[in-house]
Amino acid sequence: MPIFCPGTSIGIRHWTQATPLLEVVVGGKINASYNCIDRHLAKNKNKTAIHFVPELEDEKIEHITYQELYVRVNEFAAVLKDFCGLKAGDTVTLHMPMVAELPITMLACARLGIIHSQVFGGFSGKACSERIVDSESRVLITMDAYYRAGS
Repeated sequence: MPIFCPGTSIGIRHWTQATPLLEVVVGGKINASYNCIDRHLAKNKNKTAIHFVPELEDEKIEHITYQELYVRVNEFAAVLKDFCGLKAGDTVTLHMPMVAELPITMLACARLGIIHSQVFGGFSGKACSERIVDSESRVLITMDAYYRAGS
């Protein structure tokens, strides 16, 4: 999947009140992971990209720089590709709480063109399994435990 390819045109193709259709970059391709990380590396690699405040107040606040984010996203993308055998167009389900690893996982999926289906971490196993089946997900990415509402 190309990281970025410029489009051929910008404009309104068809617009009515009932059926608005706006094509912004016809024929262009953009990778959200590139847009969120790579384009910031040259000038801002040591600036904070993710400021994560954990559920428990006594846990350390994480400041992940663009450079650290780039490395972590690429490491996880390699796991998805090499270990899980995923490729562009495959679907994975994320059943994760609000942790710093969640956006890293999402960006790793975007980097490879993998579709991710986020299932709220508080959903039951049954509710999660229904969504996995509905999305035809090949892999479930989850955590074994985390705090919710302080406990």
